[in-house]
Amino acid sequence: MAGGPGAVLRAWLFDVYPAAEGMVLWFLDEGGRPHRLRLEYHPAFYAAGPRAAQDRLGRTLAAQGIGADLAPTGRQELFSGAEVPVVRVAVHRPVQFPAAVRQAATIPALTLYTCDLSAAQLFLYESGLFPLGLYDIAATDGVAREITPLSRPEDLEYATPPFVVMRLRLDGDPVNPAHGWRSELAVAVAGEEVVLTGERPEDLIHSLNRLLGRYDPDVLLTDWGDAFLLPRLLRLSQRAGVPLALNRDPQAGIGIRRDRSYMTYGKTVYQAGARVLHGRWHLDLRNSFIYSESEMAGLLEIARLSRLPV
Repeated sequence: MAGGPGAVLRAWLFDVYPAAEGMVLWFLDEGGRPHRLRLEYHPAFYAAGPRAAQDRLGRTLAAQGIGADLAPTGRQELFSGAEVPVVRVAVHRPVQFPAAVRQAATIPALTLYTCDLSAAQLFLYESGLFPLGLYDIAATDGVAREITPLSRPEDLEYATPPFVVMRLRLDGDPVNPAHGWRSELAVAVAGEEVVLTGERPEDLIHSLNRLLGRYDPDVLLTDWGDAFLLPRLLRLSQRAGVPLALNRDPQAGIGIRRDRSYMTYGKTVYQAGARVLHGRWHLDLRNSFIYSESEMAGLLEIARLSRLPV
């Protein structure tokens, strides 16, 4: 970890997400070593409406234990170009940003702006940082003090960190495992593959934890990981009373993105809700359109240009 006074780290920005103490930034250095740093940040959205509704918003947030600073200001409306009087709502703890937006949405008289982006997206857009960008970082005691860019999103030629990739799949035919559970888990990493058996749930979880600790993968590739494998492993972990170390950040939980259905070429496509790790990527080969069409290179390119965390 980057730490002492005057320490400068040269590394790629790997992961970004909100926490109670600010934004958490994971970097991978040129040797592939991960570094967890913090950075103070207060994500903000804007609310337009009568003064009484704005005052109600302040009271509502306080009643819900959501610290925020409300300040009147003016912003240019995108479509009309007109100056709109609004109140800027800066949330103290980034992890509470979604809850603050949900509370504001319960007040009918308010029109909300910049509220449909995640705290991580807002941070990247406002800071100018981007995933897989190369930076020099001055850090003290785990806090990023200065971040100097060494690359640009539009660069055509760029280096990437040396990822450690671990693949998890159920051993057997590559069919949807929701149609039947197999207790053997195949784990491939560093050119080798081992098969873990699940005679007892705690044995399987302990064995997987040992591999995760030994190799500390940056990327978990799974088959049916979102819809079946990770939820099943987490249930086994809970049943056995043994925590499963899927996250690189032990202080963070495992996030869930909601499932959705959408129309494409006249067909309705169902996409399972994604399991989101912190400090480590999870890519479900059966549930990631971008990865299935363009593999890792395309995924990295889109993350860099869009400033969307992987």
